[in-house]
Amino acid sequence: MITHSELLSLLRYEPETGRFFWRKKCGARALPGNEAGCLNMNGYTKIKIRRVEYQRSRLAWLYVHGEWPPLFIDHINRNRSDDRIINLRIATRTQNNCNTKIRSDNTTGTKGVVRHNGKFMARINFQGKSIYLGIHKTIDAAADAVRDASIKYHKDFSSHP
Repeated sequence: MITHSELLSLLRYEPETGRFFWRKKCGARALPGNEAGCLNMNGYTKIKIRRVEYQRSRLAWLYVHGEWPPLFIDHINRNRSDDRIINLRIATRTQNNCNTKIRSDNTTGTKGVVRHNGKFMARINFQGKSIYLGIHKTIDAAADAVRDASIKYHKDFSSHP
């Protein structure tokens, strides 16, 4: 793995934009002044250094804090390509999973809410368990229950501001 001093010698990081730029030539496309990295299929920007691929958010953390992040890096605004240092924070796997976008297979358009016999059932996951939040007459009532529980249980990692 790349060290902090090696990273500083090879790349320049802009904390306001979250972008990296090459300081010296490191390959055909890695020329001084060129932006480093490319977007992968999962929405993360990866940077290849000496044949090793790194997630840009983890390099940003190393660049600013001088050490590798001990756990996961969570993108506060849930935008995986926004690697501004103010948008990054250390998280456990569970915390990182709390701060997610709505799933593409969601049929109600509301996170934590499913249709149930003409009404709406609300639930969230916390500490490996599903917490039942009741059956509600309206989708808005169910969504409110999910939001309140998410704020209570997930705190700063709630995806319901």
